[in-house]
Amino acid sequence: QQYPPQSYPPGQQFVVVQQNSQVAPNTNTVLAWIACCCFFWPVGLFAVIKARKAETAIAQGRMSDASRYGEEAKKLAIAAIIINVVLALLGVILYFVVPLVAMAAGY
Repeated sequence: QQYPPQSYPPGQQFVVVQQNSQVAPNTNTVLAWIACCCFFWPVGLFAVIKARKAETAIAQGRMSDASRYGEEAKKLAIAAIIINVVLALLGVILYFVVPLVAMAAGY
């Protein structure tokens, strides 16, 4: 069954509401906070800032920006963890190796 074409009064405006069906990207907020609190906090703080920007972008419906900020937060959090591990290993090496070298050299 076909319906007859409808005519609308001139100048009448219509508002079409479309729901956003995209899935929100991962903001990596938890990882950023763990990196900030438990690992190298200067880099972890930037990860938290990027994760917060991702949350704000999701709230504004800017999913591509949110995805980009979330990935940047993830990279910064991983960098904070790696930096902390490297510094810890360096500290352990210096703590044990320097006295051994000093003892071997006769100091």
